[in-house]
Amino acid sequence: MATTTLVCKQCNFENEPERVYCHNCGAKLDRSLLPPEATKREDPVLVQERVRRMVKPRNATLNFHLKNLLSSVVLAGLFAVLVVIIKPPEVKPMLSPDQVMDAPAIVDDMDGELQQPTAHRLAYTEDQINAFLQQSLRGNKGDKAGTPAMKFERAFVRLEDGVCHATMQESLFGLPIYATTVRSLSVRNGAITTQPLGASLGRLPIPARLVPAFEFVFRPLKTVLEHPLKLLSQMQSVTIRKGGVEMITTPARR
Repeated sequence: MATTTLVCKQCNFENEPERVYCHNCGAKLDRSLLPPEATKREDPVLVQERVRRMVKPRNATLNFHLKNLLSSVVLAGLFAVLVVIIKPPEVKPMLSPDQVMDAPAIVDDMDGELQQPTAHRLAYTEDQINAFLQQSLRGNKGDKAGTPAMKFERAFVRLEDGVCHATMQESLFGLPIYATTVRSLSVRNGAITTQPLGASLGRLPIPARLVPAFEFVFRPLKTVLEHPLKLLSQMQSVTIRKGGVEMITTPARR
């Protein structure tokens, strides 16, 4: 049997029979309009269930607003992170064509000196290294298995005492994206030692302990630097100083 309702005279909203005030407009209800059987004592369990249904919409509305607020906060956080990632860090400018043309053949020098029976000293400035990278990596696409929309553009380094900041620039649909890895690097007696000190995506810093989880990001950079790093590992010693690097070659065995 249908439940008796109490109609509000002000707004014609149909209220539950136990209400005293209209759920819609708040006006006091005329309970004298209820039929006598509706005022009889009902089963408390039925009354409790009806009250629960009356309250539930309010809880549902509150949950709905809380979910919307949480979604807005999450989206705002993601947007803020994205802005920091696409914001360029301290970027080395592209070198002029003349500087690139005068770039030393660093890899050829290293390879040739490692064939000599006596040790030799090789030294290069940061600008010479970047000119070499800009020349030798021109047109290199990096990791061919990467995202088709992502294009490898260039790599450059910034050198401090014992520390190398290696940055790669890629473009995503024409938008420049920068990723930098910061590592200590040294070579002693033919053994290369490297330790991650941190990294960054754009201007978003990545702590050293989290760098291994982002190694996949730097795969194109590792691909293009694989051969130079292999030659470095064969040196007798490699010393990185602010603005340059010095190498002592290992004499070739006869």
